[in-house]
Amino acid sequence: MTGALDLSAAAARLGGHCWLELQVFEIAGRWVPATPEAPAKLLLDRHSAHAAWRAGQWEQRLPVLAVIDRRALIAPPDAGWLRCLSELAGLEGTVARLAGCYRVVLPRLAQRYREHLADTSPVADAPTRRSLHIVAADLAGDGAEGGDMLQGLLSDRASIATAAAAVVALESAFLA
Repeated sequence: MTGALDLSAAAARLGGHCWLELQVFEIAGRWVPATPEAPAKLLLDRHSAHAAWRAGQWEQRLPVLAVIDRRALIAPPDAGWLRCLSELAGLEGTVARLAGCYRVVLPRLAQRYREHLADTSPVADAPTRRSLHIVAADLAGDGAEGGDMLQGLLSDRASIATAAAAVVALESAFLA
């Protein structure tokens, strides 16, 4: 543990978390009507709602001070995330979308939350730490369920190649 973040760094990180979860909510929600497989459609709909709930958790943790514009804090954390989520939104087909979401985006969100937890103080950041633990558990459940569904759709070389290409495209977005 490196210790508590200062207020502006903590607020920026929380705003970034909120922005990311809102993007996952919006992207997964847009996919629902176009997803032909009923189980995948239901999964995306449910997980989209979970991402909205997680975004709400982060919004509640934003500081409430007259000198801080809370809405302005809800912004992309960096250009890599912006590129990755743009790529994610453009994916076509259930296999590619599930691979992008459950093999890249959700694992990277989980990593982000673990890093944030490591930068907190048990005393000064107790409410944020509690939210990090709760959100991480929710995200892990979604990731496992989505990963299982994706695995069930990987039935031939073409579907495996589609999933792999989606992962490469999204991971590459962080390198540009």
